[in-house]
Amino acid sequence: MQPSLNTWAVLLLFAAAQGLFLAPVLFTHRRGNRRANRVLAALIFLFALRLMETVGYWTKYLRDFPHFWLSTASFSFLFGPLLHFYAKSLTTENLKFQKKEAGHFLPFLLYLAWLIPFYRLAREIKLGILEKYIAVENPEMEWRYFLLFLLQIFHMLFY
Repeated sequence: MQPSLNTWAVLLLFAAAQGLFLAPVLFTHRRGNRRANRVLAALIFLFALRLMETVGYWTKYLRDFPHFWLSTASFSFLFGPLLHFYAKSLTTENLKFQKKEAGHFLPFLLYLAWLIPFYRLAREIKLGILEKYIAVENPEMEWRYFLLFLLQIFHMLFY
């Protein structure tokens, strides 16, 4: 099956493009709460990249860019902490990041470390794995990936 865009994919790509445009504007904005703007810019930027990868998967364009597959998967564990620090930077004056707060990013780092062997795979191997999932309308999910999916949901609900 050939890659193809549908109406939803185009709308999601427009949303991602808005995020990619807005993030640098917020990051460099000089007025208001600069720290909050920068955290929000990072959140929007990462979400836009995640959205682009999702569109690539569902439209099957990831076949052309297999190294982009799962490149944003670990971002799911960044959304909650970034949202937390965004709210904290809005409500706390002269906020300083403390070392004990680094634990918020531990799930992200662990998941990223777990994905490193996948990132190092050759293009052909990634394409072979991708074909198993992309060719099936509703691919079966292994229990460990389902557990990881649940962890991501509970992690976000926690925040």
